[in-house]
Formats: sequence, structure tokens, C-alpha cells
Amino acid sequence: DVDDSTLTRALYSSDASLYRVVPQVVVRPRHADELDAVLDVASETGVPVTMRGAGTSIAGNAVGTGIVVDTV
Repeated sequence: DVDDSTLTRALYSSDASLYRVVPQVVVRPRHADELDAVLDVASETGVPVTMRGAGTSIAGNAVGTGIVVDTV
């Protein structure tokens, strides 16, 4: 599940912190091989990856400018 819609990118641009960082794309892998594929693409293209669980970081750790991976 890869989503680069404006709405999804806006939803994933914040966490429990005060930071707002809009990602390029949001990915929701369902299997380990899908996560491997995301990491391969990120490595080949040099796009940063931010792993996101529940988005409860209060230090801005769940937002990023590249690929946000939601594993929940």
C-alpha cells in the first residue's frame, strides 16, 4: 500500500510533537518482503526512510521528508 495523496501526506506530517514535516510518500507494508522492497528502493534512490509505529513520538521521530513506513 503506497500512498502519495495530499490527504495522506498531510495526515502523516505530524506526530505527538510540535513538528510538521510532509513526507514524499507513505507506505504501509503488509509483509516482510514488502518492507525489504521499500528499503531497497530507498537505498537505490537515496530517499530517507522514517519508521512509524503509532505516531506517538513527542520528539518528532515519527515524521520525515522521504518515505514514511507505517508498520501498524
